[in-house]
Amino acid sequence: MTLIEVAERTQAEGAQLIRHREGNQYDCKPWGTGNNRHWTMMDAFTGSAIVQIHRALKPENQERYINMSLGKFIDVTWKIANRNG
Repeated sequence: MTLIEVAERTQAEGAQLIRHREGNQYDCKPWGTGNNRHWTMMDAFTGSAIVQIHRALKPENQERYINMSLGKFIDVTWKIANRNG
């Protein structure tokens, strides 16, 4: 699943654990399930911010946005959110 799909799931279901697979694909599971080693938590607030920013971007910028590495993706999300209040 893509980061946007993970963010939508997080927005709907609450905190999720995510793990990078290959390319731009991620594994996702509910927070607090099984072994959490090598997983990163995405909370509902972050998931909601990602979905809202993605929907507000132009289509060509949406593609650039979802193709970033996870760290850069989250950093850009919060920079845009803080800039726009």
